[in-house]
Amino acid sequence: ESLYEVCSLLSDNGLQHLRTAALKLASLKPQDPSLQLIAAFSAAATTDIRHATLFVNHALARQPDLTEAILLKARLIQNEADSETAALRYLQTQVAAFPRDAKLRFFYANTLMDHAKVDQAFKQLETLSKDTTYGGFSAILRGDYYLQQHQTLKAIKAFEQALAFENAKTSAQYILGTVAEQQHQLKEALHWYLMVDAGPYHIAARLRVIDLLKKEKAFDQAIGYLEEANPQTLEEQKQLLLRKVELLQLSD
Repeated sequence: ESLYEVCSLLSDNGLQHLRTAALKLASLKPQDPSLQLIAAFSAAATTDIRHATLFVNHALARQPDLTEAILLKARLIQNEADSETAALRYLQTQVAAFPRDAKLRFFYANTLMDHAKVDQAFKQLETLSKDTTYGGFSAILRGDYYLQQHQTLKAIKAFEQALAFENAKTSAQYILGTVAEQQHQLKEALHWYLMVDAGPYHIAARLRVIDLLKKEKAFDQAIGYLEEANPQTLEEQKQLLLRKVELLQLSD
């Protein structure tokens, strides 16, 4: 996924340069599956599906259990065939071949959910329920589905299960905060939002705390929580500064 994200950030010109270099390197070292995969990704990013398919197949021929190559091939199959069936059938075969590959199984479960095959997806998520890397995110995926079905209690239970996994804990805390806020449970929402003390949802959670306290006219308390926040980017610093100025004006 990281290579996929890098490709998405490059300009068209940058992508073309990457594609040219990657295809050349892959041709010079055909036995290196990593180079074949890089070539496949760069080709796919420039919509060169023919080369993407060629190089991803080369990568898998040399390393059949290369997870990122399997995932890319599934995307290519779905785009080329314009049919969910072929991609799902391919993923099912790969999961059976590599049952211990948690990332592959989680991708398969997500794809099943995307195509409304909920029962099959939940079976895959249940298999991952105790996986240290994907167990928490599997619980969150189940919780998201229950929320969409307006089964709030089941959703909350699933999100609470995700709290046991360190890499998913702050995501679950933030979601539990939003659920409580939607149910107008101010104390509960503040509790969960304030638990998010780090990670990608930290500032978003702290801003929700500030907004909730602002509605209660608890301006000094809101400023206190704002000053405890730990922004990681200039944009986050800007958001907090603007909110602080607003709170100071309101508290006068």
